[in-house]
Amino acid sequence: MKIKAIFNHKHIPDDTHICCIVLTTLLASGLAAYVFAALSQGTMFSASFQFIGIFAFAFAGASVLFPYYKLLFRQQCKSIGLVNKSGMTPRLYRERISKDNPRIIVLTVRANSVSLGDFEGKRAAVEAALNCTIVNMEYGKDHREVIISAIHGSAKLPDMLPWTKEKLSPKDFALSLGESLLGEVTVNLADYPHLLIGGATGSGKTVLLKLLLMQSYIKGAALYIADLKGGVDFPAAWRKVCNFVTNESEALAALEHLVAEIERRKTLLVRAGYENIDEYNAHADTPLQPIIFACDEVAELLDKTGRDKDGKALVDALVSALSKIARLGRAFGIHLFLATQRPDAGVLIGQIKNNIPFRICGVADSTLSMIILDSPDAATRIPANTHGRFLLHDGTLFQAYWCSKDDMSIELEGSI
Repeated sequence: MKIKAIFNHKHIPDDTHICCIVLTTLLASGLAAYVFAALSQGTMFSASFQFIGIFAFAFAGASVLFPYYKLLFRQQCKSIGLVNKSGMTPRLYRERISKDNPRIIVLTVRANSVSLGDFEGKRAAVEAALNCTIVNMEYGKDHREVIISAIHGSAKLPDMLPWTKEKLSPKDFALSLGESLLGEVTVNLADYPHLLIGGATGSGKTVLLKLLLMQSYIKGAALYIADLKGGVDFPAAWRKVCNFVTNESEALAALEHLVAEIERRKTLLVRAGYENIDEYNAHADTPLQPIIFACDEVAELLDKTGRDKDGKALVDALVSALSKIARLGRAFGIHLFLATQRPDAGVLIGQIKNNIPFRICGVADSTLSMIILDSPDAATRIPANTHGRFLLHDGTLFQAYWCSKDDMSIELEGSI
C-alpha cells in the first residue's frame, strides 16, 4: 500500500507556490535529461536506449523533486484552518507503514507551532481532508512534531458483529469487547479490574454489559448483579448462575459482604506472603474465585434526589462500599462493572471514577460523554443512529459483539 494513497487527490492544488515548484521540477528534470543525452552522443548507445534514458532521468527527477502529496497535505491543512497565528501550516516530512500493523500509515508532521490540541480539535476535518480514519495522534520526539497514525478512509466498521464461541479469549481473564479497524478489542481484568460503561437508551450498553458478564461466568467468576428494574432484562438462565439484588438495601448487603471478603482475602494473602490474587492462586491448592459486582444503572442506585434522611444515609453507605472496592478490589480479585445512561455528574463521584480507568461510551451527548470519558468525543465520533458502536477511554472506536438473549442463555446453561 502506497503512503500517498491515504490522500483523496484528483488534481494538484493550483496555487502560485505549487506552480513554481512544478516549473522547477520540470526544468531540473529536463536539464538532467539533456546532460544524459549529451554524454551519450557518439557512444554505442542506440537512439531508442537514449530515449529510455532521458525518460528515466525525467521521471526520477520528478519523483524526487516533486513530492506532490506533501504539498497536498499543506494545502488541505490550510483549507480546514489548521494553521498557526502567522498562517503557516504544518508540514508533512516523513511517512511510513507501521511495523506493528501494515494497515496503519504513520505520518510525522512538523507542527509549526500548531498544538496537538489544535489537531485533536479538528480531528474530523483532518480525516475528511486526508480521506483517512485517525487511529491516534500524539507528540513526537518533542512538541515540534505530531505523529498521526491513520487508516485509509475506505476502511469501515461493520454495523453488526455476531458473537460466536470462537470469540472467547484464550487468555486467563481477558474479555472480548468487539472489533476496531485494527482488530479485536479486549480488556484484561488483571490490568483493568473495573469497567465503566455509558450510553444512551438503545446504544447497546446493556447488551455489552451482559456479554462481558457471560464471558466472566464462563471463565469462572462469581456474579452479583444489581438491577433495580427487578431483573426483567435478565432471563431465567441468569438467575441460576447469578446473585441478584433488586433494591438499595439488598445492594448494600451485597457490597458489604464483598468488602468483608476483601478483608478476608487480605489476611490470606498476608499470611501466605503474596501481594495479589494472581500470585496466591498460582500456588494455592484452592484458588480464590474472581467476583464481579455489576450494576446496569448505577445512577438509579446512587441518586439522592427526592430521598429522605435515611435514604441519603443509605446512598452514602453504598458510595462508601463501592469506593473501597474500587480502591482495593484489584489485588484481591473483586471487580466492578458499572453502567449508566443518565448524565448526572454528581452521581459518579471522583473517588469511584478515578479508580475506574477503563471506560466505554456508546451513543451519547457531550454531557454523558464527558462524564464517562472526560471528553466529548463520543458525541462526535459515534453517529446517533448506530447500535453497538463504542469509544474507549484511549480513543479506540469499536463495534461490539452482539449476542441474543437466547444465545446468552444457552452459553450460560452450557457452562453450569
